[in-house]
Amino acid sequence: MNIAEYLSSSHPDDLRYRLSIAYAVRSLEQQQNQLLTNVPEGQFSVPWRSDEEFVRRFLMLGNSEGIYFARQNEFTCTLEPGLCRIIQSGKGLMVLQKILEMSITNLATNIEPLLIALALCARYKVHDTQSKKKLPWDTTEEQEKLLPDAICRDIRPVMEKTYQACLQKSALFAVHKVCITPTDLFKFISYCKVVSRESGLKKDSNGWGRALRATVIKWYYNHTPKRLAVIVTKYRHRVSYSHRDLFCLSHIHPKQSLPPEHGYWQYQKEYEDIFRHVTGGYRGGEKEEKERKRRKELSPKRKSKRGRSDPEETERVRQILEELNLKRAEERTASAGVEGTANPVMDATTYIQAFDRLQSLTPENIDDAVMLILQYGKYLFY
Repeated sequence: MNIAEYLSSSHPDDLRYRLSIAYAVRSLEQQQNQLLTNVPEGQFSVPWRSDEEFVRRFLMLGNSEGIYFARQNEFTCTLEPGLCRIIQSGKGLMVLQKILEMSITNLATNIEPLLIALALCARYKVHDTQSKKKLPWDTTEEQEKLLPDAICRDIRPVMEKTYQACLQKSALFAVHKVCITPTDLFKFISYCKVVSRESGLKKDSNGWGRALRATVIKWYYNHTPKRLAVIVTKYRHRVSYSHRDLFCLSHIHPKQSLPPEHGYWQYQKEYEDIFRHVTGGYRGGEKEEKERKRRKELSPKRKSKRGRSDPEETERVRQILEELNLKRAEERTASAGVEGTANPVMDATTYIQAFDRLQSLTPENIDDAVMLILQYGKYLFY
């Protein structure tokens, strides 16, 4: 598996990004067999014959014992000792390759082990590898130290700086391949936060740095406006995160350095409408919130489940749905002989406006709500 080509396929319109991927992967390949790190013997015991088998079992089964549980418990131990030892010994590229293989073949029973391993590759013993300042234990001069002693953690033995920088960069490049949905992205960020807080040079680190911010920004711009409009409305809140939280943490903004071929310049207005919708500016911010509260006050109070629905209203809605379903069935029958189906044509701005309109409807506008759901609901599977 050519990791550089596979990761570069997510960024066909960004030459500088592809060159960075190729450089990072090539550096890891050169150092994988040359790097020697003094890891105390017996500090981490691995019962498997090889490190590759251990990594493969962990990614597939979700634990280091080699036992699969039908009802998998929550992953409380993010710093898996076996994976930490393998990364520390200079085999991070092998771990990253196994993660990508499992992601492609979909052999893992759960995606969380892949996200944990990817977070370890990206944030294990994280510190500023680009700074020319020294680590606190390498000098006695306060001006030369990377961070003051009071807020530093002893992360010795320290990985070689070039190896660690290339591994973290390659792992963040792989986010676009492993984190397909926003739920995966939110989980990955939460694991990065835990790994940084427990193993990073800075105590209580939140894991947010320039590289992670750039990765999140690139993840959003890597989607077309049509797809982005769907995912920001379908996956609004997951794992204690929302898209608005990530926008604030990553300081998302269009970069002037984006190449002319990038899709942003072609669909600039649609991207801006989507971002405005996520941040609340599309609907007027506080004004929209006041309007929503006013509609809530004017709407009838909730009744019990048994007395909530009106029989006549329910029957009318059922008839409307039957007529619409019959119409859609006739359309499918008419197009059954046509080979292949074209991608649905949808404008991202129109989709966002329809979603906002659906949210603003009251129980008195059931017909409009049904029409909007039937018209735009099919794009949730696009």
